[in-house]
Amino acid sequence: MAFIKPFKAIRPTPEKASKVASQSLETYSKQEIKEILQQNKNSFLQIILPDFGSNSKLSPKNRYKEIHKKILEFIEDGILIQDPKPCFYLYKIEKEDYSCCGIFCATQTEDYRNNIIKRHESTIEKREKLFANYLEGVGFKAEPVLMIYPDRKEISEIIKLEIKKSPEYHFKSSDLITHTLWKISKPETIDLLKREFDQINAFYIADGHHRCASTNRYSLRRKRKNLNHTGAESYNYIMSYLLAESEVKIYEFNRMVKDLNGLTKETFLNKLETYFNIYPKGKEIY
Repeated sequence: MAFIKPFKAIRPTPEKASKVASQSLETYSKQEIKEILQQNKNSFLQIILPDFGSNSKLSPKNRYKEIHKKILEFIEDGILIQDPKPCFYLYKIEKEDYSCCGIFCATQTEDYRNNIIKRHESTIEKREKLFANYLEGVGFKAEPVLMIYPDRKEISEIIKLEIKKSPEYHFKSSDLITHTLWKISKPETIDLLKREFDQINAFYIADGHHRCASTNRYSLRRKRKNLNHTGAESYNYIMSYLLAESEVKIYEFNRMVKDLNGLTKETFLNKLETYFNIYPKGKEIY
């Protein structure tokens, strides 16, 4: 069975949520990052980019320290708060052609090791170690792993009831996506969700293989150092965003071949046919 656990999130105050929220770094140009850092002192980019634009780049260890320091400043300044009790969080994304609603929770690194959290990609050891060092240095997890679970009517019904309540956040970001978040804090609802997820046999990683692998690596590292390890420590858990299978829209992944490595086009296609079905598309846009 798949285990989930509520946690005490560190999150923006409702009135500052739209200012703190940021997109993935890869979606911004350097000029856009510069403008955000200059104009929005509450942006999460202020935390994760302490040396942006500086002529002297910080070493990884010192950069991690600065990131840790910055998040503590955001908490001290009241931009971020921590919930006093463990909660689950429902998060809904809406855009022009798609919407989904899932659950923020903690999942177990033990389930990852036991293949209850299933993966479909290999990971690179160098990146695993890099991200594990990052977790150890900054002391918090800011990006969840997206996991899919098989549809279960009982879980869907709980979600439908909860999203009828007033949300903690409801705002539209600059990329025209509407974000809505509800907090589930009632012990009876938390227990009900946990029992329903006990009936799920497995989670499937949709995005975040390296985040999972590095959290597991970090967890084992901390376990070895902790003589009083119990398994209940926060380092044993992965911050996860769970979506029912029917809520997920999966796009194709296309590759372009730029170099035939000395082969003729015909020879290359013949070799591909050993592993793939080849269909000529002519001038059709595909």
